[in-house]
Amino acid sequence: MAEGTAFLRKVEIRRKIFHVSGILLLLPLCVFGKEYPSLVPALLSATFLFELLRIKRRLPEPVLGFSDALSRPEERYSFSGFLHYIFGVGLSVLFFGKKPSLAGLFVLAMADTAAAIFHARGRMRLFGKSLEGFLVFLAVSWGILRAMGYPSGVAGIVAACVAAVENLKMINDNLAVPLATAFLCSVFGSFCFS
Repeated sequence: MAEGTAFLRKVEIRRKIFHVSGILLLLPLCVFGKEYPSLVPALLSATFLFELLRIKRRLPEPVLGFSDALSRPEERYSFSGFLHYIFGVGLSVLFFGKKPSLAGLFVLAMADTAAAIFHARGRMRLFGKSLEGFLVFLAVSWGILRAMGYPSGVAGIVAACVAAVENLKMINDNLAVPLATAFLCSVFGSFCFS
């Protein structure tokens, strides 16, 4: 049992490092996605194709090895969080523009990663995850949104709503968090920045 837990912990640490590094990968998409409209569908299509080839084990062994090192056991032969991550941020760019999609990317990469650390160690349960992780997600999201220039009240409302979405298990949080963040930042941000 301890060996399996150690393996999962090792995989989760790798995943969270990759999660945060997604900022570097997707920052150009958020910044230039609206100026180059074919960029987003091309990336989404390439990601979907990559995932299909990965699931069917039709990629070169080094690529599969890297992918497997980042995958949870249940993702080995199904769509992974990577697909949801790319689609969540990509769709945010298409529908909500630069600033809201950047907010979604940063909240996903940083707040979700911070919350995962506390969800794993938290003792008080809230909808299947921990209250501690929820509060960390809320605080980090609020800080990110404030750093991006959103007023405290807007940052608080958006952070609380997105923290609630992240805590639900109905939809993959890699898809839901950037879309919910971008949507709410668009709605509430339009009152503040217009």
